Amino acid sequence: MSKIAFITGVTSGIGEAAAEKFLLRGWKVIGTGRRRERLDAFASKFSSDKFFPLVFDVRDVASMEELISSIPADKKNIDLLINNAGLASMNHTLLTPGNKVQEIFNTNFTGSFLLSRESAKLMKLNNYGRIINITSVGTQMKLEGEAIYTASKAALENLTISMSRELSNFGITVNAIGP
Repeated sequence: MSKIAFITGVTSGIGEAAAEKFLLRGWKVIGTGRRRERLDAFASKFSSDKFFPLVFDVRDVASMEELISSIPADKKNIDLLINNAGLASMNHTLLTPGNKVQEIFNTNFTGSFLLSRESAKLMKLNNYGRIINITSVGTQMKLEGEAIYTASKAALENLTISMSRELSNFGITVNAIGP
């Protein structure tokens, strides 16, 4: 039986590279992206029984449970979740609009939390799972003009530590990678 990876933000960068690597190694991949045409372009490189594209914006926190329920039953045996989708915005603290703060936190933190929670419920059934949260070296660098971005990624790092302790009894490991 093929292993199943769930990866957010597969239409570019780290998410695209990760999805491609897992697909080439024989895994099935559930991949999210905000734009149908970019997901379709990525999907065209792989067989439809290996890659399952889901148009979804992780900022849409109200639809997270609906997203999980839209995954076909034969793909709900998730072995690995990579919370890759991320959003940055170069803004000085005095110039950062409140709605941008919410948008960044919904993408980088809240969406990752909710998707981890829902995926962990499925992983718990098999007493096995791996969750990887993509953070950033920016949290240690304290980048000027990136206060909200680095705060959201620092929150994700701390969430990762707590979740790793809470979920370990269910055979689920939780780690962060900060490229």
